[in-house]
Amino acid sequence: MNPGNGNDGRNNRDPGNNTDGQPKPKRMSEQAAIFNTFALIIRNKFSSGGEPEAATNEVPNGDMDTDRKNPKQLEHRLKKLDEAYKSPLYQAEKAMLQELNNNGFGKGLMCGVGTFLFLRSGPRLLRRYIAKNSKPITAHPVRNSGNSNVNVGGYSFDKTSGRMGMEMPGNSAEMIPQPGLFFRTIKFGLDVVGSVYMALFASAYFTNKKKLLNDMSQIPLVEGKSLLSDELCDDFIDVYRGIPKRTWEKYEGLELNGEGDGVEALTAIGIFVKNCLKRQAKENEILEEHRAFGIMEAESDTTDGAVVRKDNHPAIPSPGVSPDTPFAIEWGDNSDDVTVGKERHRDDFDLDDFGEVGFDDLFGDESSSFSAHENPDTDEKGK
Repeated sequence: MNPGNGNDGRNNRDPGNNTDGQPKPKRMSEQAAIFNTFALIIRNKFSSGGEPEAATNEVPNGDMDTDRKNPKQLEHRLKKLDEAYKSPLYQAEKAMLQELNNNGFGKGLMCGVGTFLFLRSGPRLLRRYIAKNSKPITAHPVRNSGNSNVNVGGYSFDKTSGRMGMEMPGNSAEMIPQPGLFFRTIKFGLDVVGSVYMALFASAYFTNKKKLLNDMSQIPLVEGKSLLSDELCDDFIDVYRGIPKRTWEKYEGLELNGEGDGVEALTAIGIFVKNCLKRQAKENEILEEHRAFGIMEAESDTTDGAVVRKDNHPAIPSPGVSPDTPFAIEWGDNSDDVTVGKERHRDDFDLDDFGEVGFDDLFGDESSSFSAHENPDTDEKGK
């Protein structure tokens, strides 16, 4: 037996390899892992239907972990956020989110309504059109007027209805028996389902995904208060600065060159984080002004007696955060340890490359898409 076949078999069982046994490029698996990590933050912040096994993951510190292990507490927090979101201070963000929801929705709705009208009225209109344009058929003998003794057999077609023979009345379409209530209900349900599917398909087809991602990344710059920024920015920044700096620069370069598949999402995440830093810089500036004038207010949290600040995330005055606001990113200690252009196997990706804050530190085992490697530099030396 060829030893190479055994190696191919092991590689095929390895999720980090292609079916032909060749290692996948680092860019593909790494890209998915980074995106899934940020998606986990959103899920854990705003989803109350977490899986039961997620509660067993031990994550030191952080309110997010407490919410994951206590679904009731998370549900209570979501209700409080929902009540707070009714404040007019969030009006700018809600208007922006509404605009995002309308991206492609209008055209999709029009296609859905048009499909429903066609399914409901199309067959009836088609029957009427056919009946209107069909000629009644009359069969009767034709006599030769020149010679009464000779009968000429044949048929003539006439529109009159008072003669002998067989006819198709003009209102034949209305004489077709109507189906019962049960079948009409089934047909109505099928028409609704088909119209909804067509609306969803058209909405997804006409959605400008690049514009959608770009608009979402601008949410932290809105005026007033931003619920998404308050809930996501801190965790997004921690994960972002823990991932090697050169990794982000690589994906930004791929998008600028029009290369890579799906890198727009990672680029939008990077822009969102940078805008979060700009918003935090503006908030700190406002807080400093409040402290200078002695208008800082505090209230006691009844859950644990801790003192929290009402204006920990103050409202940003109009017109919002300036895109030119200076900011700084404090990268993790190991953010420059990864060699540029170095391709590594998915199992060879070192979680230590993510700096001070790694996947396991934030979310536990379920979010880790890579296996740990003791020394990633050994791969480079072996080449």
